[in-house]
Order: sequence, then structure tokens, then C-alpha cells
Amino acid sequence: MKLTIILLLLPLILHGQYEPEIDASGDPGQLQLSTPSLDHFVRLASGRDGDPNPYLYFANSDTFRIATGDVAFGAILELLKIEPDGSMTIKSLQGIGDSGVAVDSEGKLKRTDVSAKYISIPASAFQPDTVYSATQWISSRTKSYFNGTANNALVCPLILPHGVQVTEVVFEYLDNDPTYDINFKIWEMSGNSGTALIHLSPSAASTLPQSETSTTPFTIDAINNSYTIELTANAPFQMNTTKQIYRVRIRYFE
Repeated sequence: MKLTIILLLLPLILHGQYEPEIDASGDPGQLQLSTPSLDHFVRLASGRDGDPNPYLYFANSDTFRIATGDVAFGAILELLKIEPDGSMTIKSLQGIGDSGVAVDSEGKLKRTDVSAKYISIPASAFQPDTVYSATQWISSRTKSYFNGTANNALVCPLILPHGVQVTEVVFEYLDNDPTYDINFKIWEMSGNSGTALIHLSPSAASTLPQSETSTTPFTIDAINNSYTIELTANAPFQMNTTKQIYRVRIRYFE
């Protein structure tokens, strides 16, 4: 059945030349167009017993088509499916892994990549939080540390695009101090005040390289804030050769 047939008959109905029928169930306000065998029909009804809402009904799973383009609704429903829970499945966006959805310049929905991204911050990016002489602060391709016994902190900027979500931070380091533990912090700074988004203080001392992981998520607000990675000891001015940073790895999602 085609919608064109319904549209052609509407003037006849409005002028009284076609009377809507009443079906066997006694539901009023119903127009039915069918083949002589009743194998195919389309029914336009103002409602039925117990359901006052108008409805359009097709028999025997007939495909509804628009005559000018012959676009099968069945094909559309295969591509765009509304699930019982109210969610929507778009076949063209199905793929391996998670994806986001964006609208292009033509108004089409497109899949966008939301796979995890990583940055690796090397040891050479870390600097003292105050001015020290060259003999007190050592920074190389592999490690950064203080060469004295009365030093405070190593700091490094964390620069990421606005709106990304950080989901994992891994610190690779050495802490061979049995007395004072190393502290890792990521600060969110607004003006001259800040909030520690991450604060780790592993206590195990070792002569071997170690790693410490935070999975506390946070979102970058680059419009209003800046971000800094900081390494200190759990007692003031106890950063020395026993506490070294190798790199920081960060996982984030756009």
C-alpha cells in the first residue's frame, strides 16, 4: 500500500463520497483500504476500545513506502532502531570499541574516536620550585633529582586540551629513602590557590625503579585553571639523591 492512495481518497472522505467503515469489533472512526482478498490493507483509525489514540496500521507486516522515492521503511528501521529501554541503535555507527557521535557540516551523524590517548612526560621536564645552583639540581634524559639534602620540590606543568578527562596517572621513580617517603601531587591552580587532585605517598623504599598509579579521574578545565605535577617528600626539604623521577605517563579521553 502507498501513502499516495490515502491522500487521494481524503477529498472524497471530506465531501462525504466515502464512508468510513465500522469493523467487526465495533470501533468507530476507521478507514480501511484493502485488496479484495483482505490479504493486504492499511487502516487509519481515530482510536479503538480502550485506546483513544489515533493509529495507522498495516496488515501482514506490509512495508510502508513513499511513492516518489520508493524508500522502504523496513530498511530504515534496520538502520535506526529504538530499543525497548528507550535507547537508540544506529547501525552505521556500530563498530569495534567505544565511539562518540558528532554532527558534520552536512548534518550527518559521524563516529568519532574516543579511544584512550597517552602522553609521556620525561624527567627532563621537571624543575626545582625555587632557584638552585647547577650542582644542587640534576636533570637528564633519564632522571631528575636534587643533589643536596635541603631541597623542597620538583615541579612540571601538565598541559592538556580543555575538556579532556584524565583517568590514569603513572609515576615512574626511585625512592631509596627508608625514613622519608616521596609524595606525588597534581595541582589544579586557580590564581594563587590550588587543589590537589591527586596525592600519592608510597612508603616502600627500594634501590630498584618503582611505579605508583592513580586511577582517580579528573577533567581538565583549561579555561579557568592551570595544572602542575609536583614531587616532594613527606617532610619539608627532604628531597635528595634518594628520590628521583624517571617519567610520568598520563591516560586521557577527549
